[in-house]
Amino acid sequence: MLLVAIALLIAALQVAYEGHPPQTPLEFWHLVETTTFVVVLLCTAFSVRLWRWPMFSVGRWLVRVPILPCEWSVTITPLDREAKVARGTIRQTLFGVSIVLETDEIISRSVAAQFRCDEQSDELTLVYVYETEPTAARLRANPRQRGAAVLRFQTGQELVGTYFTDRASSGDLAFTPIASPNPKT
Repeated sequence: MLLVAIALLIAALQVAYEGHPPQTPLEFWHLVETTTFVVVLLCTAFSVRLWRWPMFSVGRWLVRVPILPCEWSVTITPLDREAKVARGTIRQTLFGVSIVLETDEIISRSVAAQFRCDEQSDELTLVYVYETEPTAARLRANPRQRGAAVLRFQTGQELVGTYFTDRASSGDLAFTPIASPNPKT
């Protein structure tokens, strides 16, 4: 809808600039060409950088994706062991998000991740599926595994939630930001 409005605005501006609507197919084609170029340029700029601007994201009126910090301190609390602190990295674009957790024993990388917004409560959650890669020294004690996590926003930018794995383990996660939002995606 927004793209159609932009295209119509550009067409109206061109008619106003030239003083008349296109008279020939070639003039019409030139108008379509110019409009397409401008719309693609605006869409590219928006999807790469502009979506992060406060005018689009404050109040989530246009962009419903939160702008998250890049670096996190993550407390992993398994149900059957002591808590462990990991270093977390969240990278995001307008259309995607990826999560990496690193400890001295294992690296966990998201395979799929997305934000979900409950239509009724307007609660935003971050849901992701991940695979782990243990270090060679820990491969026998802690083999590769797959799992999923559901995180919800707590006070400020803190994320808390639970995880579970295909090895029947589960626990809690608490993400605390340690760096400001990353301008790079």
